[in-house]
Amino acid sequence: MSRRRLFLVLAPWAFLSVSMLLTRWARAPVPPNWAANEIAMPRMNEVASVSVFGPTSERLNAATRQREAEWRERLGEACHVWSSPPFVLAGDVDEATLRRVYRRTVLPATRALVGEYFERLPDEPITLLVFKDTESYVAEAERLFGDRHLSVYGYYRPDRRTVVANLATGGGTLVHELTHALMDFDFPDAPAWFQEGFASLHEHGEFVLHDGRYVLRGLPNWREHDLPPGGLAGSLEQLLTRRRLQGEDELVAYASSRHLCLFLQQQGKLADCYRALRTAVAAGEDPHGVATLRRALAAPSLSAVESSFRDWVETGCAIADDPSDARSSRLRDAAALSTEPTVSAPLAARPPRTLR
Repeated sequence: MSRRRLFLVLAPWAFLSVSMLLTRWARAPVPPNWAANEIAMPRMNEVASVSVFGPTSERLNAATRQREAEWRERLGEACHVWSSPPFVLAGDVDEATLRRVYRRTVLPATRALVGEYFERLPDEPITLLVFKDTESYVAEAERLFGDRHLSVYGYYRPDRRTVVANLATGGGTLVHELTHALMDFDFPDAPAWFQEGFASLHEHGEFVLHDGRYVLRGLPNWREHDLPPGGLAGSLEQLLTRRRLQGEDELVAYASSRHLCLFLQQQGKLADCYRALRTAVAAGEDPHGVATLRRALAAPSLSAVESSFRDWVETGCAIADDPSDARSSRLRDAAALSTEPTVSAPLAARPPRTLR
């Protein structure tokens, strides 16, 4: 056989093989190394099993049932669906696992967040799609929504009020995205730094008793490795006034935003700042939170806030116990927690908000 004929015979097969390899590479942008996020849970007998929202309206109940039926039809027999208004949980796990995820992750996290921060409660169903591993998470995100090149952790689609989460990355992934979903009803116009900082704060932490109720407290996590010296790549004002955190430096921006919320939590000012910022943004007075942040920390200027924040970061982001908080349990061994996802998370964007 001549070289020319051999080339004509083999070339198409070589081209096809290379194309398949490139397609597989493009479809799987998930990094091989990632850090799980976990939240130490209170003992189950310390968390009431009743709905955190109390009696829900018949309209919301009917909408939730309808959403549940839609997902049953759309997902098929390979997945299970279960609901408790306003939540519809679905995924490639059995119903018992869906119920356990609700009871051990969704319910206590929602109770803590609503009790401390949120005033407006969901009046539409929230869908939580949970998949058992990275492979099914990536495949279903593309099949259901056409979403590709996603974070390994999960993301939130505000246009559909739907969370998509990879359970293999830990329960905190779900809590991060759940924070976005709940906050979308209460404070949808929050500035970018607060949206992402507040949600990522709750991807890793613990429940503590505060004034007789459980609240969620963030703890330092793997995002420390993305912090630049002093906690900021530029000025604090530059971070606060960004319209979006996504971009080439998004890992740094997310880390800085999370640690700014962690700093507010450490000062005992996070809840006050949340409420004041929500009011100011609604009134059109402080869209980026510059003045609100300064007032929350009783600082004479934003530069004084920046100086205090940088000093805190440089001294190791020390987290002191609030004397009014009672630890229900310290963060347990991550290996033990990761065997049965409960509460952890990574990052998000809009739309969709995606964990980075």
